[in-house]
Amino acid sequence: MTDIDRLIDCPVLAIFGSEGRLAGLFDIAMEWQKRSRNLQVASLPGAHFFVDQYPDRVANLLGDFIGQAP
Repeated sequence: MTDIDRLIDCPVLAIFGSEGRLAGLFDIAMEWQKRSRNLQVASLPGAHFFVDQYPDRVANLLGDFIGQAP
């Protein structure tokens, strides 16, 4: 845990289910902001299985994110 205070330098995409337990307990964007210099956050309806429920939307988010890479 020697690097626990270091921020992630590469671009980060945090996708989460807006109806999930963690989203109810934490401000997901704020938690990731504590760990990343270059953060994008997206939420989708659903909980743990939002990837299975919205595969096209997840694929579009990932494609857009990867398409922004230098």
